[in-house]
Amino acid sequence: MKSKLLKNALTGLFGLIISAGVQAVPIVGGLGTVAATPALDFSAFDGEHAGILTVDGFQFAERFVGQTVSPQVGPSVILMPWGLIDPEHDTVTTASTGNPLALASAGTGIGPNNIGVIGAANAVFGYGPDKYGLYGVGALSILFPDNLFEIGFDIIGAAGGSDTLFFQFFEADGQLIGDKLVMDALNGSYGFKTDHSYTGPGIRGMTVFNQDTGGLALVFPKQTVPTPATLLLLIGGLGLMMIFRLRGREARVF
Repeated sequence: MKSKLLKNALTGLFGLIISAGVQAVPIVGGLGTVAATPALDFSAFDGEHAGILTVDGFQFAERFVGQTVSPQVGPSVILMPWGLIDPEHDTVTTASTGNPLALASAGTGIGPNNIGVIGAANAVFGYGPDKYGLYGVGALSILFPDNLFEIGFDIIGAAGGSDTLFFQFFEADGQLIGDKLVMDALNGSYGFKTDHSYTGPGIRGMTVFNQDTGGLALVFPKQTVPTPATLLLLIGGLGLMMIFRLRGREARVF
């Protein structure tokens, strides 16, 4: 009975399709979740990165070896000076042939840089696959330094949408854990844990991609957790970045 009630509550909270193996877990407030949230410091990595980015032992890239990433037209968005456009988002297959699990060093977009970091926000995201180089519509894959049974982080920048956020979790040998998690794209805290049905060695890697109009980024706290008010200011500030042209790209939206 408790399990059914929890499932219903999580479905309402996250708008997710339950996946056997790895489950979303409740939020306890602010940036914290009941899942362990690694403290990573991205302040020295602000800007664009090609290949694999390593931060405090965690490795970030577009995809894992064996995964196929292909462009898929996403929701329309107004982007100056082009007006209304239909940007392409990364879509990722669940296949991974790496044993051990390993990140692919090359991205699949039009430019060499597939990972972006906003140092002031301690945020990391994937670039889009098309000429607009949009913030946060590209795939992002993370290889953990050790096997984990829980992981937490924050999402910022999402405009919101039903069934527009996708997660895949992998073991160290590249095996997919459970099914792809499908969720609503919303700003806030996210936590994941292996569930009672899982008897494997733990989670060694994760891939996230989306079909959200705003695109999104993952935020990991450094050492201290910002207050909810600080988080709201951060989200608002990132929204203003939609109007800026930055180095190395024609234009970016986040």
